[in-house]
Amino acid sequence: MGDRRRNARQRWSRLFRLATFTICLAGAVISIFFLLTAHEIPPPEMETAMPTPALPDTPLAALAQPPTLPPASAPIPAAEHNLERAKLEKFAELYEKNSDIIGWVRIPGTSVDYPVLQSPTWDWNFYLNRNFYREYDLHGIPYIWPQNSTEEDDITFIFGHNMHDGSRFTDVAKYIDAAFFQRHPYIEFDTLYAEGRYKIAFVFQVFVVENVNQYFYHQMRGIADKVEFPYTFVTSWESEEAFRGFIERSEKYALYKTGIEVEYGDRIIALWTCTSPTSREHRLVVVAVKR
Repeated sequence: MGDRRRNARQRWSRLFRLATFTICLAGAVISIFFLLTAHEIPPPEMETAMPTPALPDTPLAALAQPPTLPPASAPIPAAEHNLERAKLEKFAELYEKNSDIIGWVRIPGTSVDYPVLQSPTWDWNFYLNRNFYREYDLHGIPYIWPQNSTEEDDITFIFGHNMHDGSRFTDVAKYIDAAFFQRHPYIEFDTLYAEGRYKIAFVFQVFVVENVNQYFYHQMRGIADKVEFPYTFVTSWESEEAFRGFIERSEKYALYKTGIEVEYGDRIIALWTCTSPTSREHRLVVVAVKR
């Protein structure tokens, strides 16, 4: 009798150990599976102020780059500014340090007070994450695309980051509020050749899809009608009709009325930034006319 009880206890003990081993083995297999497949989960994209690929994690110097950057004192070949023609000698020293400078943007009473650079033809977003001295800087510096001419074009887009620390174009994003516009109704934009004072005419939002397709956006209407916004690629109007189309769309999608009239032939600038430092889809566009 005692032998049967002892044998029964031994059988249950073996079954219990076998079950425990099976459970542990299954847990180990599952853990190994997740460890091997965890790398397949894509990381979140880094947010930027302008349509551009996400920043890589590797240092800038280690990336595949166009020809080695020239020293700050040497001009990039794409820059064709003639300092001898410049009317504003206040830019002379800055020009010697970086010939890509094309002007200075300032909004009185705000933190916006920066030089504006022009990206070279081989990298339209060259200054997206570089400073005035062409060094890597997550903040970037306000810049324009290489196809723009501040002397000849009808409209110039100036791009800048909306940063957590309040620098660059963070205050530009505040124009989403009409009360902020009332306190800061104009922008100063001086080029190498002339000083300029611009009154804000329109403020609207743009919805960006996959960093390429852009649409007007309004909080109340959303993007249901998907009215395309192609103006970042426009420098001059092909006709007065094209200009009128821009004005009509801008008035329709403006977040509020400023009371400023824009006429065909007016010189226009448009400041472009994210609506917030973490915005993935919405951009704020502040359009101002020279007065």
